[in-house]
Amino acid sequence: MIIKEFHSYFLGTAHLAALLTLILLNLFLLRDRKKDEKERAKTRWMLAIILLVDESAWHVWNIVNGTWNVHEHLPLHACSILI
Repeated sequence: MIIKEFHSYFLGTAHLAALLTLILLNLFLLRDRKKDEKERAKTRWMLAIILLVDESAWHVWNIVNGTWNVHEHLPLHACSILI
């Protein structure tokens, strides 16, 4: 019973989709390293913008759901950005 719960939680659809996304992103970045500096700069800016949008959306979602507080969701908290 415990193994089935472990399997369904850690190897569920969302988890596998996240792993696939990370694998594809890494393959994209490996391919990108052979490009010139201008193209690599575009990739860096794109990733930075995605990170900022993701962090902003996380805060908005928590505010809308009434779960935002200063202790857990301090804006631009370094650990939150790194996740």
